[in-house]
Formats: sequence, structure tokens, C-alpha cells
Amino acid sequence: MKTMAIVNPASANGRTGKLWPSLQMKLEAAIGSFDFEFTEKQKPASVIASSALKHGFERLVSVGGDGTLSETVNGYFANDKPVNPKAVLAFIMHGTGGDFKKTFDMRGNYDTDILRLMDNNIRPVDIGKITSTNAAQKKATRYFINIASFGMGGQIVENMNHIKFLKLFGGKAAFYIVTLLTMLTYKNRLVQLQMNDETGEPDKIVETKIRNVAIANARFHGGGMMIAPDAQIDDGLLDVVVLGDMNFLQTLSLSGRIYRGKHPGHPLIKTYKTKRVSVKSWYPLTIDADGDVFGSLPASFEVIPRALRLQV
Repeated sequence: MKTMAIVNPASANGRTGKLWPSLQMKLEAAIGSFDFEFTEKQKPASVIASSALKHGFERLVSVGGDGTLSETVNGYFANDKPVNPKAVLAFIMHGTGGDFKKTFDMRGNYDTDILRLMDNNIRPVDIGKITSTNAAQKKATRYFINIASFGMGGQIVENMNHIKFLKLFGGKAAFYIVTLLTMLTYKNRLVQLQMNDETGEPDKIVETKIRNVAIANARFHGGGMMIAPDAQIDDGLLDVVVLGDMNFLQTLSLSGRIYRGKHPGHPLIKTYKTKRVSVKSWYPLTIDADGDVFGSLPASFEVIPRALRLQV
């Protein structure tokens, strides 16, 4: 299988670049010869992925964190269709959070990820799509494989980008510290969610003040937070998890339950399953897409069922 490894040397605070010679040798021992490229600011993983697929590569291996994987996914698609429908996407997770692999109960480190590439376990999975306005106020789309969010979640991602030194303490600790700081200052906002499950039933419309809303394809984000414990990555649905109009103390008291995935059923938290959700806001809330800032509300989120061939 003709393979391209897409390596983010800056992931894990630069440790991936330092480890790459060793990772390269281990990967070559596991799967044979392969090509690789390093991501750069002017050449992100999405550009490398798209070009590789157009030039006949049959497998992409994302080497980095959740953000690198998400960028690679965005190069895998063009106009909601795979650039090469037969191509496979794999990953060697070496980043700050490593949230996506937790949905599959994958244990171990990058050595385990490399050994997994020797198996031919291919699983078709769903992909999420966001349509919103970008920083230039132009309509833009982005795909996500894990979780998108807005409200306090988007603000946390923005704050993480501005307080990068906290990542030195590890992904979970960094997210927890930034989350606490954000909780102290964040103000809940009124939003309207219009959900359509394409069953012929009328759209469900919910208007409420929110602390945060997660649009989940998978289960974990925020350095190990099980925000959507019932999400299935191949059910053709998105899980919408609404943290309602709660204050700082309520949010703090619920945080442990949310990390463990024990929050569904709480009166201040509502969950829905849908194929599409459109969101309006009377305040420009930032959207977090797989840990990266992407545009702001209003926006629509939809699922593309079983669109990606994932090697797990």
C-alpha cells in the first residue's frame, strides 16, 4: 500500500520532530518503505494530504496530535467526497490531548499505534461538516472527525492558543487549568438550535441560554473529557450536548462528572441526536473544530455518514 506519512514536527511541544528519526525507523520496520512530509505554516496537513491522494497514495498516516489528524481529514475530502474513495487514513497519535483515539478505547503510546498499522482493520466512519463564516466574514466549510463546540468551549480553545506554556504540564492538566480560568469570566449566551433528523418529523427548535454546546461525532475532547458518552462514530448521527444556563459553581461541581461521562440526565444538561443542526446566536460565539478555532456563529453542522475509511 503506497503510504504517505504527514508529520507535524511541532506537535507535543516539538517532541514529535525530535522523535521522528526513531519513529521513522519503527514505522518502516512495521509497514515497509513510505514517503513522508513535514507540515509547515504555509503547507498544512490538509494541503499535503490532498496532493498525496491526487498523486496515487493509498494510505495517509497522520503523525501528531488531534489537530494534525483533523487537518489531514480536511485534505481527504473535496466537496464532501473523498479525493480517493479507496484511500485509507491512519494515525500515530503524538500530541497534547490525544482525545480521538480514546473513543476506540485504544491504550498505549505511539509504539502501539505503529504496530496497529500492521493489521488490516479498516472501519468506515462518519465525518462532521461545519458551514460558517470565517475570520474574513466569508462563507467557509470545515470537516471534523471528533468534536466541534461553541460557547465556553470555543473560548477555552482561544485561551489555550494564547497561554501555550501551560501545555508543558500535559494536555489534561493544561485544559483543566484553562477551563477553570475561563469558567471564572465566561458569560452564558442565548442561542437557538434547529435540529433535523430527516425522518419526516418537524424540526426540533430549542432556544436557551448555554454555557457550552458540543456537536459530537466521537466521545472525548478537552484532554480526556467524555463530553458525549453515547456518541457512536458510525451511526450516521451527531450527538448534541447542551450545557445549559449554569453558573461557575454549578459548572465546577459538574466538571468531574463530565470528565467521567456521568452527566447525561442532569437537569441542566440536555442531549439530542440529529443529522443536522443549525445554530443562531445574538452574540458572535467562536466555534472550536477538533481543537482549532474555526469561524463563529451562525453556523450549521451536519454528518456525512461512513465517509472515511479509517485504519484502527
